[in-house]
Amino acid sequence: MNAHYQRRINDSDYDHSKIALDPAGYSAFIRERSIDTDEVQARLVLHPVSWLRTTFTCQFVSTDFTTVTDPVPGAARPTALLAGNYDAHNYGVSATVTPIQNLYLSGSFTYGDTRIITLKTDDPAVVPYRGDVYSFYASASYGLNPATDLHATYSFSRADYGQDNIVGGLPAGVNYTRHGLTLGIGRRFSKRLSGRFGYGFFQYSEPSSGNFNNYTAHGVFATMVMTLP
Repeated sequence: MNAHYQRRINDSDYDHSKIALDPAGYSAFIRERSIDTDEVQARLVLHPVSWLRTTFTCQFVSTDFTTVTDPVPGAARPTALLAGNYDAHNYGVSATVTPIQNLYLSGSFTYGDTRIITLKTDDPAVVPYRGDVYSFYASASYGLNPATDLHATYSFSRADYGQDNIVGGLPAGVNYTRHGLTLGIGRRFSKRLSGRFGYGFFQYSEPSSGNFNNYTAHGVFATMVMTLP
């Protein structure tokens, strides 16, 4: 088991005195910007038997966005404001299984509860961007012989960022679901030459856009790798 705390500080300042812009125009009135992030993460790894390895993770992230501008009307010095805040709670579990010789299975699942807000305002047109993100990934590889292997992967992700403010503002949130499946075969022809051939299927749906951005895609992939002396 291990854990860590990390703080990241990103400060930027801007000098527009040498730029032929209207001093009162955007974005010449912005003087400074800071992005401060605090992160706490813990991870637990369990290896109960030789053919099973599991990992559990927990992560909390908080980021503050601060902007300093030229003095606003009526102020005598630069004005600093908390422009936004981002919070995320992420949880994950993954496992690797080798039940028989030449068969390798792995999978992971993550869940994130995230939220981002801008400068606090009573205007219903600007609401917190809040939602959940679910992700799942699984892969399998099997060695037919020392020169040939089969592989398959499946990925799934879903986000729920819908915003119920259509009456007083613009519902800019997004809800989507994505599936991806790939199947392939790999072959080592010699010590220096190998190749892979595969097929992929992908499907995406986005109800928040009225399904305007939906798509279904098929793909065929072929690669050759040659190692030169």
